[in-house]
Amino acid sequence: MLNRNSISPLPVRRLKSVLFSCAVAVMALASCKDDDNKVVPDEVVNAKKAIIPENGKQYTYKIVDSDGTVETSVTQVKSVKDSAGMSVSNIQNVVKVADGQYAVDYKAYSKNGATTYELQLPSVFAALIKELRPIAYIEDFDLTGFPQYQIFDNKGTVDSPVTFKGDPINMKIKMQIIVEEGDNIDAEISSKITYKSGKVVKEEAVTTPAGTFNCSKWQYSYVTVTKFQAAGVPAEESTETINVSLWTAPEIGIVKSVEESSEGETSTTELQKIQ
Repeated sequence: MLNRNSISPLPVRRLKSVLFSCAVAVMALASCKDDDNKVVPDEVVNAKKAIIPENGKQYTYKIVDSDGTVETSVTQVKSVKDSAGMSVSNIQNVVKVADGQYAVDYKAYSKNGATTYELQLPSVFAALIKELRPIAYIEDFDLTGFPQYQIFDNKGTVDSPVTFKGDPINMKIKMQIIVEEGDNIDAEISSKITYKSGKVVKEEAVTTPAGTFNCSKWQYSYVTVTKFQAAGVPAEESTETINVSLWTAPEIGIVKSVEESSEGETSTTELQKIQ
């Protein structure tokens, strides 16, 4: 008789870990904790400037998960091109993990008073296959829901909206879980990510190892529905809502943010230095 606990927790846990990383990368925005003791500056965010990292600089972040895992992320503009009279920044975010690193490329541009982040099919999902490969043979992999768009109102004042465009991200993996003694087990994992629009709830000064910045604090959420089924094991389905608090500054992008799941897991990111 197959022990269900020897099968489902490992692939589902790894799946969620990579999906959360992707969700951060999708919009090039990550996570960090609030500090109610900060003093609101006299001069708030300049409404005319885009929320895009400055070309020619490199931004290094520290990412800490609730399980104690610490990772590093480096973001920089790789190039700026003119498209129909509009400057489009090609940005790369490289996340360094324990056994290597993965990169996500995306575009950002400002138009009609709003900054848009655009992500095509991300290479980050190759990391998921890499995670699963030691424990399973991948038979089929399907991913839809791209391009994704996240749109910030450049004003960055209280009630300024952040909205999302694009279909929900859907992923389905068919595989055979490797069993050392006995027959391999047919299994399938599917996951759906749906973003919910949000807004600025506060303007405040935020201090990080990289300095003090006048920030807009945005709040929004996304919902993940994960399903797991395997031969001889009852199907499992879990739904999580992840609440995001995000601090941004014009011509920088992320300063801080925090993601907290409905299960109490958190992922915290903080700007460490600008070079």
